[in-house]
Parts: sequence; structure tokens; C-alpha cells
Amino acid sequence: MKDLRFVLLLNRAALEAWHLRCLDHLNGLATLAGVILQGGGPGSYASFDSHLMRLYAQAMGNKETVTNPERLATVPRFQWNESRAIGGETLDFVLKLGRGTIPTEMVQIARYGIWCFQHELEQDALPFFRETYNGEDVTRATLLRFSGASASVLEEGYFCTDKLSYVRNRDRALQALAQWPARVCTRLRALSDESDVKPIRGMDPAARSEYRPRFLRFCTRLAARRFRFALNRIFRHQQWNIGVMRTPVSRLLCANGMSDAPIDWFPLNHRRGFLADPFGIMRAGTTHILCEYFGYREGAGRICALEFSENGFVKQPERAITLPVHVSYPFLIEEAGQIYCVAETSDAGEVALFQAVEFPRKWTKLAVLLEGFRGVDPTVFRHDERWWLLCTERGPYVDASLWAWHAPRLLGPWTPHLRNPIKTDVRSARPGGAPFVHGGMLYRPAQDCSQTYGGRIVIHRVNRLTPSDFEEEAVTAIEPSPDSPFPQGRHTLTPLGDVVLIDGHRTVFSWSALRLFLEICTRQFARNFRPTGQSSG
Repeated sequence: MKDLRFVLLLNRAALEAWHLRCLDHLNGLATLAGVILQGGGPGSYASFDSHLMRLYAQAMGNKETVTNPERLATVPRFQWNESRAIGGETLDFVLKLGRGTIPTEMVQIARYGIWCFQHELEQDALPFFRETYNGEDVTRATLLRFSGASASVLEEGYFCTDKLSYVRNRDRALQALAQWPARVCTRLRALSDESDVKPIRGMDPAARSEYRPRFLRFCTRLAARRFRFALNRIFRHQQWNIGVMRTPVSRLLCANGMSDAPIDWFPLNHRRGFLADPFGIMRAGTTHILCEYFGYREGAGRICALEFSENGFVKQPERAITLPVHVSYPFLIEEAGQIYCVAETSDAGEVALFQAVEFPRKWTKLAVLLEGFRGVDPTVFRHDERWWLLCTERGPYVDASLWAWHAPRLLGPWTPHLRNPIKTDVRSARPGGAPFVHGGMLYRPAQDCSQTYGGRIVIHRVNRLTPSDFEEEAVTAIEPSPDSPFPQGRHTLTPLGDVVLIDGHRTVFSWSALRLFLEICTRQFARNFRPTGQSSG
């Protein structure tokens, strides 16, 4: 392990709470050698509207600042023109926190350059406000490195914009990127045989058009979005269904998704619940499918089994795996003559492995692969003589952050990937079905949740997957067809011989779904207004 030393480059304004979290995450990974003070401040707010929005964000967000943190009281302090006195070979990086430009004289004082967050180099009065104001689907954040005359991206994330609340949008992004300097340090400490940490790519900041926010317009937009959101939650409920595309997955790659490919949908003729997440195994010309059945009245999913043949679906769903918690995404594995299922049981705080006793309707819990991790859509497969487990985590980044583990055997032991989470991108992180090999290359289906949950499936070619590295690129997208009976989303794709299992959704009104929504709202209201000190049970 390398011993890393760094200094902070601060302007004279107060540190924010998320800056202090950056330092908390760095504890034990890097030693703070000093603080370099730089002139400047939080920027000017040129218009009356900008003043109003700043006050609004501070009032609604409880944006904590600390003028003189105790943890920095004993750290040596320097003026920026004295910074070379603490540089040289023993200084690994400079972490710039707070708004302001980077003095060119300081760029080469540390071995790995100056690290800073892109949004703090920009002139916007409020970080990540533009995305909520304009109603953009994605909020982008980056951690940059400046070294010599070059700049590169060390970490990058794409989050789903909260169009209903600027404060939630800002805080969700800041909470995530506060961990990024520590994440880079973890990689640096592990790379004992390399002289540098590999950046994601050269700096390529997204173009940001000029805009002049108006406070009244902002409030009007927010109110309209919240009204539409409330109406949709009350009167429009997602109903998923599974189907079979009679085409090999290779044609999807070659024909740019074939959004018009015919799909044999399961005859779902009621509004009491839905089917989703199909995975299957073919036996004697019959496709045995496991999928989630979610009943609106029960408010939880279970795994059911059904069959598909040349004549279509030949059996109604039968219970296969039922647990006291919500269970979904029944990922199937065949290994050494046995059939296993890794189902999502995130409410139990684990990733569990089930073994078929009588496939496909009788199962027993065999092992826990990941304990204490609320894995969502766990996807397990072999690649380069290793087992791999990819999933997201239940929480605010369930659609945005992809985590990975590897193991020599299916039962483990499972080792976390060095770059975890290996990807932060709401457009392509969350697993969306079974990875497959075509033309000697590994492909991974993923969900694009930037506009809505399960909006479409994006298939990626995995160019590199090792215990310390991960690289993939989008190849094609599976879009829902407007002529389909389920025209509003796709989020699971499983290649199976000459067919592809898939799902899709439509919106319907369901009294059972409305009752479930109102029960959830009531429980949330009770939690939010529980008297201080009252136990939650």
C-alpha cells in the first residue's frame, strides 16, 4: 500500500458539509499535509432573481457551512504563492475544494496534479441548478485532474435529474461525488507497480448553454411538474408484462435494436398485478420461464414459473419462490448439471443463491453470496475463468451506480472490484438481463432509467473486465414500439437460443395499485411526523 500525502486548496469562503465528507472519506487513505489559502469566494449573484433562488435553496436545503473546521486547526497553512514549499516528490495530489479558478503556477506541485470538481470551476450561482430549472433528464458531475498542460477525468457520474426539487437534485449529486477522491486514492494505493492512476478519458466538458434563470418561472415550472406527477401517481400505474421475441439476439445487434420485431406477449387480461423480469431455460423444445409476479394488493413480488412453446404460452403462472420479503429478477444459472437462481432479495439485505430441487417449481436457499449488501437485479456469469456478480444497491443510486464482485467459484469467496462502484450512469448502470457472448465478445444488457424507470434497454459491448478495470461501450438500444400493447418501456432482456425473452410496460388505472400507493404515502407521512424519540418498532 502506498502512503499518500495531499494538501487542500481552499478559497477563503466557508467549507460546505459535503466538503467535510470528502475529508472523512479520505481518512486512512491519504494524509493531509497542509492547507493552501486562495482568494475568491462563492461567486457573485448578479440579478435579483439569482438572489431569490440562492436564498430559496439555502432555506429549503439546510446547506451547512463550517468557517473553521476543528480538523484543520492544527494543519500548516500556506498562501498560494508559497505552495511550492510543500510540493516536490513527496506530495501526491492537491485537492481543490470550493469555487474559484486554479492558479497556473500550482499545477505541477504534486505528482498526480490538482483534483477538483468541475461544477466548482463553473460560474453558475447554484451547483446542479441548471438541470432542475431546464427539466433535463440527466445531471452530470465530474472529478477532474489538472497536471501540466493536460486535463483528464478521474471520475464521472450521470444521475437522474430530480425535476421536482432542486435541493434533492443537488444533495443527491453532492452525496455521491464526496466519495470520489477517496475512490481514486484507493486505486492509487493498490497500483504498486504503476506510476499513475488511469483516468477515464481526456477532459471533455459538456457544453453548457447560457441561461438566465427567473425565480417566478422556476416556481411555476416546479408547481406544474409536481401537479402532473401527482396526477400520474394517482391515475396512471405501471403494468409490466413478459413476452418472447422470435429472433436471435445477434439480429438485435445487427439491426439496431429491431424495435418493431414481433413479440408474443403473455395474455395478461386483468389489472390486479403484473409480470416482469423473465429468465428461462430451454428443455425439449419448451422454454421454462421464471419471472416476477407482483400483486398490487399484496404489495410485494414473488417468483413464478410458466412455459412457452411454438404455440405460445401454454401454462398459467405457478408459484416457484415465495419469501417473506419482496423477491424479483430470478437470474438463472446452469452449472455442473445443477440449476441455480440468484433472485433479488434486497429487502433482506443480502444477495442469495437458490438451488432447484424440482425445476422449475421447487427451490431451496443454498447460500448467501453477499451479506449486508442490498443488491438490486443481481446478475451472475462466467467470464475469463472467473465468476462475476454485477448489481446496483437499494438506495438513492439504485438506477445509477453499478457494483461488481468476482470469485473463483460460484459459492465464493466473492471479492469486491477495485473500482467499486465501477460505473455511475443512470443511462446504463442497472443490469437489464443476461449477459451473452457474440463473435467472441461479451455483451451486457442494461437499463436506461434517465427518463423513466425501465425506459429502454441499452446493450453494451464489454471491452475490458478485470478485478481492477472495467470498460464498456453502448452498441444498440431496444426501444419500445409505439404500436406495441406495452409501448412505454423495456427493462429485461434474456437471449435464449433463437428467441429473446423481454418485458415491457403500459400504464393503466387500477384500484388495487391506487390503494397500495395511498398505503405507502400514509406510512411515509407517519414516519416523517413521528414525535422525536418515538421508536419506529
